[in-house]
Amino acid sequence: MTLFVFNNGISSIISSNQKPYNLAKKKPRDSSASANLQHESSDAQTQNKNDVIDNKDLDALQNRRLLTAASIMSHPVITVMSHELVIKAKLLMQQHKLAQLIVINKNKSPVGMLGLKDIQKSEFPETSFIQSIIEPMALAISEKTLVREIALHFIKNKTSIFCVVNDENQVIGVVSRTDLLRLLVGSHTKDATS
Repeated sequence: MTLFVFNNGISSIISSNQKPYNLAKKKPRDSSASANLQHESSDAQTQNKNDVIDNKDLDALQNRRLLTAASIMSHPVITVMSHELVIKAKLLMQQHKLAQLIVINKNKSPVGMLGLKDIQKSEFPETSFIQSIIEPMALAISEKTLVREIALHFIKNKTSIFCVVNDENQVIGVVSRTDLLRLLVGSHTKDATS
């Protein structure tokens, strides 16, 4: 499980040698327990069919856990360069209804994250540069990172969004907590409204 930390556009790889979570593989399900579940579901005629999880649903959930960041990320990404004016970022955020923007360098590597709170701190957004109001640090994951690992990164790092980078460390997408929730409810397409 690898997490990239970009500091002023320079990446460092953080491995998870310190494991605060139990990452051991789950034990396989007891076949008799599975048979009991199927027997109970067939006996419960008063229950709604949608209330019971069957093996097909379990398989679908397991398959979703094998998806990668590239499968669930939002893209294309709205970005700004660190040398641009804060007012441009503010207008982009309003136009696209975003709470955060990824700040990139000329190589399209992440330099930092710019949020609404950062913009509100700027006294003169018309003349201030983005680099003067952001902390030059961004968290990123590889496009090959598994969904399960992404969820653990969200828990461990208490962030709401990760940049997704390719092998050249260029930003190609973002994964937010909303992307994971869409996956949980069964639709990782962007047009899902419920």
